[in-house]
Amino acid sequence: MKKLLIVITALLVSTGAMAQHGHHGHHGHRGHGGGDWAGPLIGGILLGTIITNSQRQVIVQQPPVIVQQPPIYNFPIRNYYSCLVQVQDPYSGVIRNEVHTCVN
Repeated sequence: MKKLLIVITALLVSTGAMAQHGHHGHHGHRGHGGGDWAGPLIGGILLGTIITNSQRQVIVQQPPVIVQQPPIYNFPIRNYYSCLVQVQDPYSGVIRNEVHTCVN
């Protein structure tokens, strides 16, 4: 990374020196229309971006792992079974056997 910064700095210095080449000895003349500032400006922006990005720290945080135990339901154990029930018809008085589901 340091070598890259040295190369970019050398390029910026040489760009600034080349921009002054056309003005040597012509005090009242503007040269190429005053556009000699674009090269050093772009170089400065690039150098500033590289320096800023090289100083950034990237922090990656892993999300916490949360392990939840599934709820435990304590239902009473019920035994379902078939049982024989004698039922008397209230109108006729007849007693008959019926099979019902009983719960223990």
